[in-house]
Amino acid sequence: MNSVAVAVLIAPCGIHESGRTHGVFIQKRGIAPNIGEWALVSGYVMKGETWEAAACREAAEEIQIVCRYKDVDDECPKHILTDNSSTRTQVIVVGYVEGVYHIAPFVPSTEVLERDVLFPDDTRQLCWPIHRKALALYWEKLGVPHNVKL
Repeated sequence: MNSVAVAVLIAPCGIHESGRTHGVFIQKRGIAPNIGEWALVSGYVMKGETWEAAACREAAEEIQIVCRYKDVDDECPKHILTDNSSTRTQVIVVGYVEGVYHIAPFVPSTEVLERDVLFPDDTRQLCWPIHRKALALYWEKLGVPHNVKL
């Protein structure tokens, strides 16, 4: 059985090749639930693993980016949210990395069909309300207007 703790990672892409800023990496899901919809990088925290390590592991496995977790302080959002929408409560820990240190060519898998960058003015929405809430909090903390629908 999987842990009830899920690590969600907000991974800023820095300055995108288009010159746009404040984008974050997202992934198109290949497995249920929400096949074909967009989400932040996330996954279960394994026994003996910190949520920070879990989030960075998932980023490497799912969308082929290598990142290092940044220690959280007042300038950096970290949220512990709960999701009661399923048969059990999940603890969702949301953190973000200071930057991505290596971006390998993306290789689709059965779990993740596509990797992309979501910008604040994008009209695409993330499939889970808790991901949208975390992203909205992140951009609001940075003072960036966004199109996230809560």
